[in-house]
Amino acid sequence: PNVNHPNHAESAESACHAPTSHDLKEAYVKAQLAYEAVCPFTPAPPPDPMLAIAERAFWDVLTADLQATPPDYRRVEGLVQDIITLLSAVLPNQHRIEAELRETLDWTVARHTLSGALLSNMCTFVLTRVLELEAPVHGPDTRELLQRLTRMLADDCPPEVVVDVFKAIMTKLKQLKQEVVSFKRGLLKLKLKPEATPLQRGYVQLALGRGQFRLERTRQWVEAALQAHFPAHPKRLATPLGYQCVVREAVLDLLQGAVPVTQFSVPETLLFDVPNLVHFQNTVQHLTLVASLVNILSTLSAQHRIKLTTEEMLELKTQLDFTFSHTEVSMGLVVGTLMVFARQLYERRGEVCTQEAQELLQTLVQKTINHTDPVFVAFRTKIVAAIGSMCLSPMPTSPLFTSSTLQFMEPSVRALGQQVGCVLANTYAVYGPFYYNMVLGCTLQCDVPTTETPTVSSDDEL
Repeated sequence: PNVNHPNHAESAESACHAPTSHDLKEAYVKAQLAYEAVCPFTPAPPPDPMLAIAERAFWDVLTADLQATPPDYRRVEGLVQDIITLLSAVLPNQHRIEAELRETLDWTVARHTLSGALLSNMCTFVLTRVLELEAPVHGPDTRELLQRLTRMLADDCPPEVVVDVFKAIMTKLKQLKQEVVSFKRGLLKLKLKPEATPLQRGYVQLALGRGQFRLERTRQWVEAALQAHFPAHPKRLATPLGYQCVVREAVLDLLQGAVPVTQFSVPETLLFDVPNLVHFQNTVQHLTLVASLVNILSTLSAQHRIKLTTEEMLELKTQLDFTFSHTEVSMGLVVGTLMVFARQLYERRGEVCTQEAQELLQTLVQKTINHTDPVFVAFRTKIVAAIGSMCLSPMPTSPLFTSSTLQFMEPSVRALGQQVGCVLANTYAVYGPFYYNMVLGCTLQCDVPTTETPTVSSDDEL
């Protein structure tokens, strides 16, 4: 080919600068860290229950191996290699860590037997390195752990002790690794925060250019919000900031929707927001449920001329929060919490909570803990509306609720509203042109009927 031909030169240059999958991955990581920097309340992912089951199974197998005749030490050698890997990952410029640890553990002996002295040397070596790296606040606990393990290994070395020693060492190293990773991640967020919006926009541009995702779900999501909340497609929404009304209502619909938030159910523009949106949706359901339960007890008590004070409502909310924090929450557990509080409440007023009142309380709870119950829906609507008002005015001077049954929830709703407002501000900054074009297109379609749906290329849209 004629390399001097202008067209060939342009195509060669564009090929050299074409974004690769590595560029896209790097842009994604930076954009995600930048997002977490401007929305720093992203909840940590829940622990994987399958991982906990696998770990328990491993320790059970290791115990069985050590109890065999003769004992099988092959898994112990693998554990030591894991210890070396974890230490090497957190120790800066310590390339000799493997040689030092293998020198500390004489594997010509350890492959055939394990002695208390051998394991004690390993514990001293590893935990001494941990003390050099971890935060000073953890120092006393680590020293106490080292002393306890040394005492355990002072005499004999049964299989149960060996397993407990390795389990304690691995747990400590994983905690140290998590601290180091969290510290490094925090430094990166601090560095990337000033460029949060450009970094997220850059990733979007790369992803659209490579066809990694399209904005079809976002377009459908915006159109659904327009039809639900603005059926006449008022022209005021076709202003540079009018789209914010549509997006805000669409996000509030997600918080009270019956469909759980997942990466497959949200629009593409909210993919980074999925952990936060899941947390928001769960919190709205939790606050609604607590408000409904407090309302049940308040209504039932009012029949006996007992009025709950704001302090007592907060006390009941605290107890219900603790009940719902259990991994396995049952109807009986919720009813039991209300029953105990009801009896205490009646005793404070010199009254007796009759069996009839307790049965009525249980019936009302079973009826109300339902997402379709009118009382539940009404409370949820009021809570979401208060969150929406917080997004418009982050620091409202007037109370969010007029009802005394909901006023005790105001601090929690204000905190949630500020977080939702932060997420909205970020998506406005990153995807504002997209939302504006979508809303404008829908408005024009409403004003000027047409048989064709206008299409806009990704580059022009951006």
